[in-house]
Amino acid sequence: MITIMSVHLQTVLGVAMALIMAKAFRGRGVVRGGSLLPWAIRTIVSALMWKLILDSSGVMNRILGREISGCRTAGHLSGPSFIGLLTLAGLQTIPAEVYEAAKVNSASTWQQFQRITLPMVKPTLVVAVLFRTLDTLPMFDLPYGMIGAGK
Repeated sequence: MITIMSVHLQTVLGVAMALIMAKAFRGRGVVRGGSLLPWAIRTIVSALMWKLILDSSGVMNRILGREISGCRTAGHLSGPSFIGLLTLAGLQTIPAEVYEAAKVNSASTWQQFQRITLPMVKPTLVVAVLFRTLDTLPMFDLPYGMIGAGK
């Protein structure tokens, strides 16, 4: 059950991240590179690094000047970056002309997403969800490294 819920949440957040990262904005390369970093580092090292950043006395709360609404280590965490990066790669293969044609035909943003984006990114998304499902099934070291034993 935890695998199903985790992968579902990661998929939704990953697609949202990919849609945001696909837009042109200042610092887009830094955001893309930063989202790839946790995927490239071993899980336990990543868990300890995120714990230092997101703990109640961590860097994130110091930067913000307050603790985020009772958040402890897991409060800031979600792991959609892998799905986001693969979905972003799939989004970049969709020709701009398809969206232009949809705009000419008065398609709304939701209709474009539902009838163009989702069907064209589906093969990439299926692979991403499969990989995340296989990666989530044996998940033990990430919560253990961030929260500790018996909590």
